[in-house]
Amino acid sequence: MNLISSDDFSKEQINRIFEIADSLNAKKEVISLKEHTLLTLLYQNSSIRIKFPLEIAISQLGGIPINIDMKEWKIDCELCLQDLSKFISSCSDFMAVSLDNHSDMVKLANNSNIPVINMSTNLEQPIQALSDIYTIKEAKRGVKGIKTAFVGGINSGIVNSFMLFGAKLGMEIALVGAKNQIPNSFYFNKAREFSKVDKYEDIEEGFSDSDVLYALPFDSAANNNSNWDKIISDYQLNNNHLKYANKNALIMRSILIRRNEEISDEVIESSNIIEQQIKNSILIGKALLIYLSGTSEIF
Repeated sequence: MNLISSDDFSKEQINRIFEIADSLNAKKEVISLKEHTLLTLLYQNSSIRIKFPLEIAISQLGGIPINIDMKEWKIDCELCLQDLSKFISSCSDFMAVSLDNHSDMVKLANNSNIPVINMSTNLEQPIQALSDIYTIKEAKRGVKGIKTAFVGGINSGIVNSFMLFGAKLGMEIALVGAKNQIPNSFYFNKAREFSKVDKYEDIEEGFSDSDVLYALPFDSAANNNSNWDKIISDYQLNNNHLKYANKNALIMRSILIRRNEEISDEVIESSNIIEQQIKNSILIGKALLIYLSGTSEIF
C-alpha cells in the first residue's frame, strides 16, 4: 500500500491513521517498528519542511532514515526512475519521495515493492494535509461540518490534498482568491462529490461562517502580477479580514510563508497553532509508517 494521492485513502483509512495518532499521543511507553527499519528519503529539491517530519518520525520509531539528494547524486528521473525504484525497494522498508512531477511519483510507486509515501509533488502534499486536518480535529474536537477557508495560493499541492481528504471527512472547504486563481479541476470536482466545496472571489463571502482560516503563499503568477499590491490588499489574511470569520476561528498558515504579504505579522503573532502543526506532522508521519507497515493491529 502507498500514499501517493489523497484519492488513495478512504474516509475509514484516514480515520484509522488518526486513531493510531491518538493512541501514540496517549501511550507513554515507547512504540517501535521492527529493528533497523530503513526509510529512504528521495528528493529532487531538499526542504526541511518536507523531509524533516518523516526523518524524525522514523527515528522515534527506532528506524533509520537514509537521505538521497537526487541533484547531489546527479540522478536523472527520465533515465533511471524505474531502475532506481527497484534498487531502493531491494534494500529499504519504506520510501518517502519528493519529486517535481506527480507523474514521476506514480511511475516510481508502480515499480516499487515497498510502501511509497509522497512527501511532495507539483500536485499534492498529502502528509502535510493529513497533519493539518488532525490539528483541526484536536482543536475543534472533530472535523465534520467544520468550514476551512484557504486564502492565497489556492492551486497548490497542500490545498489539493486537504480539499479531498477534508471533504471525505465531511469538512466544508472555501477557496478564496482572485478571478484568475483557478483551483485544480480534478481535486475540486472530486472533493465536491463528498462535501460542499466552493471558490470565492469575495473574501467576506468566502470567510463567512469559517471555523478555520488557512493562509498560503501566492503562486508565482500572482507574485509577478502588476497588481501585486492590490492582491495583497484584497487577499492578505489580516485583522481587517478576521471579522468575517467565526469569532474563535483557528488561524493556520504554511510554515514558510512571507510575513506581511500573504499574512500580516499581527495575525501570525495572535496564533500559536504553527507549533502544533509541526508536532502533528511528525505524529502523523509515525502513524502513517505504522499503518503502512501492517502493524497497526497493536493499537
